[in-house]
Amino acid sequence: MQDTLHSQSLAASPAPRAPDVIRNLQILRFLAASLVLFEHAQYEGVTKAYLDAAHYKVVDFFFWPGGVDIFFVISGFIMYTIGRQSFGKPGAAGQFILRRIVRIVPSYWFFTALMVLAAFVLKDSVSHGAMSAADIVRSLLFIPYLNAYGTYYPVLSLGWTLNYEIFFYALFAAALAFPRSTGLRLIAGALCLIGLLGMAGWVTMPVVEFWFNSIVIEFAFGIGLGWLYQKGTRLPVWSGLGLFAIGVILVIVAKHFKLDITALDYRALWLGLPALMMAAGLVFIERPENNGPVMRALVFGGDMSFALYLSHPFAINITGLVFGRLGLTSIPLFIIAAMTVALIGAALFYLLFEKPVTAFLNARLRQNKTTQSIDIAGKVKS
Repeated sequence: MQDTLHSQSLAASPAPRAPDVIRNLQILRFLAASLVLFEHAQYEGVTKAYLDAAHYKVVDFFFWPGGVDIFFVISGFIMYTIGRQSFGKPGAAGQFILRRIVRIVPSYWFFTALMVLAAFVLKDSVSHGAMSAADIVRSLLFIPYLNAYGTYYPVLSLGWTLNYEIFFYALFAAALAFPRSTGLRLIAGALCLIGLLGMAGWVTMPVVEFWFNSIVIEFAFGIGLGWLYQKGTRLPVWSGLGLFAIGVILVIVAKHFKLDITALDYRALWLGLPALMMAAGLVFIERPENNGPVMRALVFGGDMSFALYLSHPFAINITGLVFGRLGLTSIPLFIIAAMTVALIGAALFYLLFEKPVTAFLNARLRQNKTTQSIDIAGKVKS
């Protein structure tokens, strides 16, 4: 099961904007998505029979799937930031879950449906094409299962990270029933205990073992980072950038010593902690006044990072089909073209589908909440 976390990357960690840290967090999200995009574009490039792999040297000094771990740290940070005032309040858990569903489900279901369609229409070009009706239902409901290939990938294989996200959201929602200090201890303690049990390899029951993975500790890292940020922790710019650089270097060192092969069970340590350093380095040097065109472009990249995460496999495969038809063989050209198509496609999907659909559903949630409040007030008054 652990091997499945190495062979596929991502987590897009869908998260709403936190106004006081949006810029650097969004940039980090864009960076994380780009790492995964490069990993998958390069992998497809070297495995396509019609591309010239003999004259291409694989760029593998960095563990590119580590973008997942960055996303998970960011997710913990954001969930604490948006939920810290909701602990102990009636109805907070339900509202939290509803907003998470609005944020994740429409786009994820869209691309899952597209994958199902592609699996039937393009059987020879789409991997993980073997699926049952039960597989599709479990994928849509974020329920892990062993597929026909003996892995825990859902129909849209990238969705394995969203299964962890939903698991984290459920734990966080349960913690909202308690006062903040108690709730935070419960959620952090649960995540660390589950991760440590997974690290020790003590849980081997099929399907259940999926949840018991050290990677869930990274959500706790993000919660701790959010707590420090709200307490006012800040760093000078060069100190923050230095901390970010140390995190990058540690991942390079871990990759050099092949920890991605020999120590995947301890992923939260050799990859999660550097991801935490990278996140902290950028978050603690946040400068809201910086809002130039480059900054706005990078922030937009963060805005569309969830769309990029979900859509990029389709963009890569489309690029591969075009290269095959045209007889193009250059892997560097393929990677550049695939990443360009993926970025353009993600931007269009974000602007035309994800953003308006999310805004519409959130407006409906606010309207329903207001109506319920009026109804309750009327009953109390009467």
